[in-house]
Amino acid sequence: LEGSMSLVSVEPYRVEMSRSDGEYRIYLMVFESDRLPQTWVDGVNENANEVWTTHQWLKACFMASGIQVPISIVPIGTEVPNLNPPWHLSPPPSSRRSSSSFASIFGASKNPAFTFLALANAQPRKALAQQIESFIASFGANNQTVALRLHAKWGDHGELQDIRGLAGGASNVKVTQGTLGRMEMDALWGESDAVLALSKGEGWGQVPREALAMG
Repeated sequence: LEGSMSLVSVEPYRVEMSRSDGEYRIYLMVFESDRLPQTWVDGVNENANEVWTTHQWLKACFMASGIQVPISIVPIGTEVPNLNPPWHLSPPPSSRRSSSSFASIFGASKNPAFTFLALANAQPRKALAQQIESFIASFGANNQTVALRLHAKWGDHGELQDIRGLAGGASNVKVTQGTLGRMEMDALWGESDAVLALSKGEGWGQVPREALAMG
C-alpha cells in the first residue's frame, strides 16, 4: 500500500477523527450493543477503510446498523506470563497466603493483606467508584488485613478525580494510572489474591479471560 496504514483501537463515539490523504485506516471496534447510533455509523463509513471486530455476532450488529466498509473478525488473544513451568499448568500450592510463592514467581513483593485487584479504564460503566465504596463499606478504610488495588490505563478526567477522592481517605486502597510494561503487569497480577470484574457492561472484557488463563 502506498502512503501510511494505521490501526485504531476505538470506541464508536470517538470515530470523528478525519483520515489523512494516503492513509489506510483500520478501526478495531468492540462494542457490546445490538445497534450503533447513526452518528457513529456515519463516522465509521466516512473515516475507516475497514473494521476489525472480535466475533461474528458483532459483525452482524455492525452490518445491521449500516456499516458499509469491509468487516473482518480478529479474535482477541490472551497473553500470560512466560513462566517455567507455566502457572496454569503447575500452580503454586494453595497455602501461598503464607509462603508468598505466587508473588515470588512474578517478582512481586506480596502484600500480607488479602488483596483484591481491579483492572479497568476509569469510565462510569466500569463501576470503579462503586467498587471502592463497597469495599470500604464491607471492610473499613483502615483494615490492614485486606486491601483493594485498582489500576487504570487511562480514564475520563472526572471519573479519575472521583476514584482518587474516594481512595484518598482509605489506607488500604491504592489507585494507579498509566501504561504498564509486561513485567510491571506480571508483578501486579502477582500482588493479587482475587480479581474483581464488576463492569456494568462488558461483552468482551479481557480481564476475566486473563484471570482465568492465569489459573
